[in-house]
Amino acid sequence: MMIKKIAGAIFWMSVAALVLGMLGPWLQVADSFAQFRHVLVVIVAVAAVIAGVMREWRRAGIAGVAVIAAVVLSYPHLPLLGPPVEGTGTYKLIQFNVKIHNAREAEAAQWIISEKPDVVMLQEFLDETHPGFVALDPVLPYRVHCTSAGFGEVVVRSRHPVVSQYCGAGDGLAWAQVNIGGRLVTFASLHLRWPWPFRQWEQLEKLKPVFATMPQPVVLGGDHNAVPWSAAVKTVARWTGSDVIGGYHTSFWPDVLHNGRPWGVLPIDHVLLPKGVTARRVAVGPVIGSDHVPVIVEFDLP
Repeated sequence: MMIKKIAGAIFWMSVAALVLGMLGPWLQVADSFAQFRHVLVVIVAVAAVIAGVMREWRRAGIAGVAVIAAVVLSYPHLPLLGPPVEGTGTYKLIQFNVKIHNAREAEAAQWIISEKPDVVMLQEFLDETHPGFVALDPVLPYRVHCTSAGFGEVVVRSRHPVVSQYCGAGDGLAWAQVNIGGRLVTFASLHLRWPWPFRQWEQLEKLKPVFATMPQPVVLGGDHNAVPWSAAVKTVARWTGSDVIGGYHTSFWPDVLHNGRPWGVLPIDHVLLPKGVTARRVAVGPVIGSDHVPVIVEFDLP
């Protein structure tokens, strides 16, 4: 009897957490539960099957509806959707939280050079802890560095000339308007805080007027510390006039067991493209000293 009560409590808590995560657009605290939607969907789906086998039709129905709603509301950020991993675009960018203390920073810099990107967005960067990144100077000579909201800097580096730029010290955002192929495009690097109980939404509200004045069109890369279907990421997309690239790309790879074998845990590093700009390829790079992996995007301008 006690086991049945415990199982019942786990069931209802899982369903409640899954449903609560869908209320992020109206309740900021609820958006924290959205970060675990992909895990909760699996748990509740298994619970629905078990309930069906046990002929507990009410529980099976409630769990099934919650799972379907969660999957529908996560579109288009589902596995097998979005641009192909293999493809070619006219321009290439890399989004990468390099980690403020990266023991493989020289290797990371050489990997970036080997990819031959047009623009790179970095977070948690510091000159003193990433001396190997001086190797980027000849190939990505234009750069904007700015103190981040937490620690380190947010950075935009470009092989194309920078026309104008912005640095809001401490707000986690830097942007550079770049002349790329004869067109002016704003490339932004963003580092958000973690969701509630941390101050992610407070930071977003501070950045709202900055987003409103960014020269359009905007290509934004960042460690959002939030999943692509969350209200936080969708809000950034709305305020910058851009769209989150579809698909599911796990980018947060912490060494959970401290055994040198990192796990793919969360999709929290994103690239947002202006409406009308086509992503031809989206892929994640290797683990190179950070608990995040790079996100590689190849795209065409209309």
